[in-house]
Amino acid sequence: ATSYQVITDTAQDAIIKIDRRNRVNFANPASVRIFGYESSELLGMDIALLMPESLGEPRLRELYRPESLEPRNGVIVKGLRKDRTLIPLELSFATHEISGETFRTCFVRDVSSRTRIEQERKQLEQQLHASQKMESIGALTGGIAHDFNNLLVAILGYTDLAIGTAEEDDELTDYLSEIKQAGERAADMTQKLLAFSRRQIIEPTLIDINDLIDGIDLMINRLLPENIEVDADTEGQEKLPVMADSGQLEQVLINLAVNARDPMPQGGSLNIKATREILDGKFVKDKTYAKEGEYVAIRVSDSGTGMSEDIRKRIFEPFFTTKPEGSGTGLGLAVVFGIVKQHEGLIEIDSQLGTGTIFTI
Repeated sequence: ATSYQVITDTAQDAIIKIDRRNRVNFANPASVRIFGYESSELLGMDIALLMPESLGEPRLRELYRPESLEPRNGVIVKGLRKDRTLIPLELSFATHEISGETFRTCFVRDVSSRTRIEQERKQLEQQLHASQKMESIGALTGGIAHDFNNLLVAILGYTDLAIGTAEEDDELTDYLSEIKQAGERAADMTQKLLAFSRRQIIEPTLIDINDLIDGIDLMINRLLPENIEVDADTEGQEKLPVMADSGQLEQVLINLAVNARDPMPQGGSLNIKATREILDGKFVKDKTYAKEGEYVAIRVSDSGTGMSEDIRKRIFEPFFTTKPEGSGTGLGLAVVFGIVKQHEGLIEIDSQLGTGTIFTI
């Protein structure tokens, strides 16, 4: 074999020579591997069938022509394999003469792995940015909530003293009672902010998740209208022991159930189910702060209207709400996020408009 043949036979890139009619005159073994055609099928084929102009560089057909003497490197196009799948390719061109006839040679590199790595890098950057954003919001709200809580202790304490010294039928007592109620609502809000920022004190004990779901089934049914069917049946399910604060996890499930109410104004179904799952390296590699191991997964799914990607990106931010002004604080899912993170857990959303929503914890 000649040196040229050894080079073309062992090259990892496809080397394709085309004539003036853009027909394949030569294709090395890598061309067979990349495009999925047999060598005999490639010979005489129009190069545009392998790399259609409509899928890539608009001037692609001009670049194939031998008269186009300008060398081009790094032209990114989409290739079309025999099985009709698309692959990202990087092309370089060279023009040369053989026995007085001008040919154009295409050097074709499959950049699928490079494209995949770049996509994974961008995805990780987006996840890191989102994680850092939530950490920053958590630090800010946690600090504000802590200071505000200290002020409320004084406000509520002195209000109680004032009520105790006022006359029973005094109009002032009514005013003071209103102040106390407003202060208590503010205190409740600060507790939610502290939950989001993971500054609440949790008391983990060994609990069974299915027992916990069974215990709040009745409460969730009372919170939702009759036209929403709740399926939280745990009968016959295996024990799923975890170390967690039962009160906090109950709050998570209640908040998710209440959140599912608005997207189902005409009624629907809410399903709560827990399973044992193993998170492997493949799953956790693109999940910020996730660790491999055995987990309990709780899925809360509804048949509601779903949500757009823009809403999904912001759904856990404190005070973010899609409800009309004055209809909600926007803290319910922020509390869910904070509690799950404080338990070293993960929370994911699977939702599209018109298909309902699944929260997986």
